[in-house]
Amino acid sequence: MKGLLIITFIMFSSVVFAQNQFGIRLNKSIGGYGEHGFVYQRDSVLGNFDLKAQLISSRLGSAIFNNAIKQEQITLGVQKAWFQDKSIELLLALNTGYFRTDYGSEIFDVLDNDVFFIAPEFGVKTNKYKGFDIGVSFLYNLGAGDGISGPGSLFSIQTGLFITKEIGGKDE
Repeated sequence: MKGLLIITFIMFSSVVFAQNQFGIRLNKSIGGYGEHGFVYQRDSVLGNFDLKAQLISSRLGSAIFNNAIKQEQITLGVQKAWFQDKSIELLLALNTGYFRTDYGSEIFDVLDNDVFFIAPEFGVKTNKYKGFDIGVSFLYNLGAGDGISGPGSLFSIQTGLFITKEIGGKDE
């Protein structure tokens, strides 16, 4: 719920000249769960850098219809895009966030269930599909744990597919 409030605040605090994008993100941890959610991006906030916020949950992925572990990630990141005048853009981002998991039983209360993390990300995207940006990325999570020192369900390597649409344009 807090993640949704953060994303809502960022969306409504955007400036007139910013290009805003909102969309979905489908994540898959290598060796772990599918986690899906929402992404918001504000272009050119810090010079040539973009600001992005994400709310990702296994409740919208692997745990939607079964008893998989329920977990959420709230992520804020700064992203740089290269070759913006080409059909394929190269992306590099530095993300930070908060991860929390609910193991679903009191017997696991002795295990760590939350962590703050930093995660560099590399990807590509294209915006040639009728105003939609479509991209893929690879993320390396530096906050991954082994279950004793950090949540064991937060895996190091995640892949992602994202689709965003512009929701506010620059003043032409």
